Amino acid sequence: MPTPEPSPLMLVGIGASAGGLEALKTLLPALPSDSGLAFVIVVHLRPGQPSVMAEVLQPFCSMPVTQVTEDQEVEPNHIYVIPPGCNLSTINSRLRLSKIEEAHEGRAPIDHFFETLASTHGHRSIGVVLSGTGADGSFGLKRIKEQGGLTIAQDPKEAQFDSMPHNAILTGQVDFVLPIRDMPWHMLRFATTQPRVEIAEPLEQAPAADQEILQNIMSQVRSRTNMDFSKYKHATVLRRIRRRMQLNQKELLADYLKFLRDNPSEANALADEFLITVTQFFRDAEVFDHLEKEVVPELFKGKTTSDSIRVWSVGCATGEEAYSVAMLLLEQAGRLAGAPHIAIFASDLHEPSLRRAREGLFPDTIEANVSAERLRRFFVKEDNSYRPRQELRELIVFASHNLLRDPPFSRLDLVICRNLLIYLQRELQNDVIELFHYALSPGGLLLLGPSESIDRAALFQVENKQVCLYRRRNVPAPEPRLPVFPQTFRRAAPFEAAGLRALPTGSYGALHQKMVERYALPSLLVDQDFRIVHASEHAGRYLQVPGGELSASVFRLARE
Repeated sequence: MPTPEPSPLMLVGIGASAGGLEALKTLLPALPSDSGLAFVIVVHLRPGQPSVMAEVLQPFCSMPVTQVTEDQEVEPNHIYVIPPGCNLSTINSRLRLSKIEEAHEGRAPIDHFFETLASTHGHRSIGVVLSGTGADGSFGLKRIKEQGGLTIAQDPKEAQFDSMPHNAILTGQVDFVLPIRDMPWHMLRFATTQPRVEIAEPLEQAPAADQEILQNIMSQVRSRTNMDFSKYKHATVLRRIRRRMQLNQKELLADYLKFLRDNPSEANALADEFLITVTQFFRDAEVFDHLEKEVVPELFKGKTTSDSIRVWSVGCATGEEAYSVAMLLLEQAGRLAGAPHIAIFASDLHEPSLRRAREGLFPDTIEANVSAERLRRFFVKEDNSYRPRQELRELIVFASHNLLRDPPFSRLDLVICRNLLIYLQRELQNDVIELFHYALSPGGLLLLGPSESIDRAALFQVENKQVCLYRRRNVPAPEPRLPVFPQTFRRAAPFEAAGLRALPTGSYGALHQKMVERYALPSLLVDQDFRIVHASEHAGRYLQVPGGELSASVFRLARE
């Protein structure tokens, strides 16, 4: 289903809670009355009591301030305030009210508005989190950034209550952490910068000059981050580049390329932009309901304590999906007298997201997606956050892994790869499907995202179309084209700069060995009996010498 064109109106969502009134009294006077922007204020209000928020704020700004009482058209240079006991959504350029169910009172109205704002306004959305307690707004800001909008959080040092801006910052998806007085300038700068980028797919449909510039941009990212995004869909790449152009006030691709060359840190910022992923616990309830009732019991069927269940969560981002699957597996294991060993491999290319996954500290807004019973069993409450208990955490190995470059995990019972293939070009999607067929055990299962499907019907059969679940066909398949070493890129520095002295003719073997030691993953050479006969320079970190009789077996020496 194609993404709808965003509304032409730039809409600013402002979320606040405790201490938010004082913050708003500072922000509104600083907003120009003729910016062409529209502002929607979503605050935590007690249901059942009338709100005078609009009347209180009106004296502090020259724009009209209106409390929303029914569905209404949004106009530029106006401010709208949410009423108590309601959720507020955007539908194109209209605001729509809906009553909050009693069971969900107080459950993240800011996140709800930000999510719909991101969906309907895309790169013409701005999300701002001000003073407040809890973490409402954090997930919604991630959605706004994913869709190309601007994200801002109040500097926690000046916030009366710093929990909301602090939790927003912890997501790693906030563009600017600012004192209130500086926010209007950044909003206007973002709104008035209109990059002239033609979103085209395939790339050949874009102007020839843009094609060449885009290739140079991707080369800059490759050389500075060692990450190759050339096989991502060009429309996705261009949308993410456009957002960086807006943030840096560049309207021409050529100007942005120069900026990229002159500012080495921008390459990392752009790479992070390409890797933005939004996830949450038990995302898509019907999918996890099917996993719980049908898939997980099957994984345990016929297995004993000497067996194992192996699951790979591909593109795990900050880990919510992996932890969700771990909960389902532990619940099923608890129903059995003797359960197999459980191992979940959760991989991603984005190291900051992996760090947050390993830390495992999640805001209390996860209460909206994780049942009270699961929160009690699997988490420990820490202030306004939840941390997974050890029994959950120890099932998961979070690993940095490039799906397009690194060897896959193997002998898997289930691979979960949701909403990653949609970013890759079609021919590369087929290569990845072959990779999953290779990694799965006979009859293993593959779960994709709602907008993804498999063209390689010879390799997989549809198990459940509604939830995008596929079963591996036990047929021969071409071994996936895995590079022996990670892809490396030409560097401008000569051999001497890399520590590799030019060697005379006849010494290519020594040069090759030096290059392997410098650029390749740590590796072992084993014989037919799996005895180690040679190890690369840095392989020792993965080995240990156990007590007892010495052995060269890789299975004895490899760390657990």
